[in-house]
Amino acid sequence: MAERSVYKSELHENIFDSKKMLIISRWQTPANLQESVYRQELSNYFECVKEHQPKCVLIDAVAANYAITVETQKWIVDSFFPIYKEIGLKKMAILLPEEIISNLSIEQTMDENKDPNLMQTMYFNDEKDALEWFEK
Repeated sequence: MAERSVYKSELHENIFDSKKMLIISRWQTPANLQESVYRQELSNYFECVKEHQPKCVLIDAVAANYAITVETQKWIVDSFFPIYKEIGLKKMAILLPEEIISNLSIEQTMDENKDPNLMQTMYFNDEKDALEWFEK
């Protein structure tokens, strides 16, 4: 079996597909989540990325209602985006949530990346479309 869960908590799950070299990270964060808890979950996510070194990542943020603070956005870019470069991540697809504020914080975080050689990032409303994009 190529696809298996490699991390699971109440807030998110990471599924690794070894055949496609893909991590699907599904987030279910409440709006009132403590920032320290969110940061710990991000650290857990990036541990999975480092361990499995995917070429593509799908972030399912449809149920992510936590608005990422500006400080945490910077922390993500400074602390973790170098990992994406180090492992040679090629593509990241992000399924956007309905809630506009958290949606904006996700896009703002990705826009903080100033490295044009990092990875291609696309936003989707449909998981099937995102998975098809990985194949292109």
